[in-house]
Amino acid sequence: MVLGVVAYVALLTYLFVYDPRDGATLFAGLLGERPPVLPAAFALLVLWDVCYRIGTGWWAAVVAIWRSLTYDFDADTTAVVRAVDRRTLAFGALQAVLVPFVWGHLPLVVAVAGHVVAVVGVSAASLLVLKQRG
Repeated sequence: MVLGVVAYVALLTYLFVYDPRDGATLFAGLLGERPPVLPAAFALLVLWDVCYRIGTGWWAAVVAIWRSLTYDFDADTTAVVRAVDRRTLAFGALQAVLVPFVWGHLPLVVAVAGHVVAVVGVSAASLLVLKQRG
């Protein structure tokens, strides 16, 4: 949850304060300078959900590599945790579809792409460790 909150605060700061483009911020560019309340609230809710899932993906990947390096499991348990790691990896890779939505905003492209590469890499490393120990 904490990682999701950090991602959301950073995103909101970028959207409303930092956006380095001339003129309107990204949020104002999408919804207008004085956006209607309901679309703005819905957009912020969707952004919270995306950030929460990014934080959850990070947490799952970091805990997975720690778990794989720390514990030895029997064959049945290893199969279960490998399945979880594959899902975490797939979910991280799926988030690459967000890149076209932020294209043109280099800090957001770097953040999303870096997140995808990191979650996929850490999850793959966890799977590799499980395979080597198996």
